[in-house]
Amino acid sequence: GRDSVTLVYLVEPLGFWDAAAFSVFARILSGSMASPLFQELREKLGLVYELDLTFSERGPDYSYFYFHCPTNRRNFGNAGSIFRRVLESLASDTIVRGHRMIQRRRRLEFTNPIDACHRLGADYDAVSDLARWGRPISFGDIASVEDALTPDDFFRVQRFLLEREPLAIEITTD
Repeated sequence: GRDSVTLVYLVEPLGFWDAAAFSVFARILSGSMASPLFQELREKLGLVYELDLTFSERGPDYSYFYFHCPTNRRNFGNAGSIFRRVLESLASDTIVRGHRMIQRRRRLEFTNPIDACHRLGADYDAVSDLARWGRPISFGDIASVEDALTPDDFFRVQRFLLEREPLAIEITTD
């Protein structure tokens, strides 16, 4: 069976800029094998083999940021303190390096010119874009905002998470 614990932080509805800051911050924390949360949980502690830390926006009235840690249930109590320790220890150079890595990866992965204009594809939800932002949002729009984010934007996200207690959701399977 697979055990996991998820820490959820409820967030007020976000504008485009703040949503991008939370999303990029999540990728800085755990979006690569060199990310600080992956390094701590996998390389130093051997607690996980995969890591999925993400920000996801829901509806007009709320948003959330979550940390999902698939690990043995005996490690559930440590997951929150490890996540907090990694958040507290994030330095400006780690954030800047992570942000640059995300930018480089996006430039290398860009393959379809139409995506830069309209994000057309099977999973594209134009109705959500219209409801949230008043117009369709392109990959180019997202990339421009993500590139313009500064360390101060990420430190604001970091402070937000450190100043709040998450809801803990423990999931066990037998």
